Amino acid sequence: MKIKHAILLLVLGYCCDFVGTAFKILHMVYGDPLFMLGMVLKVVGLLLVVFKLFTHPKAKEFLNW
Repeated sequence: MKIKHAILLLVLGYCCDFVGTAFKILHMVYGDPLFMLGMVLKVVGLLLVVFKLFTHPKAKEFLNW
């Protein structure tokens, strides 16, 4: 998996979270599942970004700036 896929998951998580929150405010159907899907996508995306950051060959150079 490339870093762009992890960032895409993170962005999709924020989008689903935003739509789910709007649905919950407006008391529309499927607000809770969208909100939870957004939270799960954000956590998975963030974990993948951190994993890719630490497994990159030049991670030590990047982290020692």
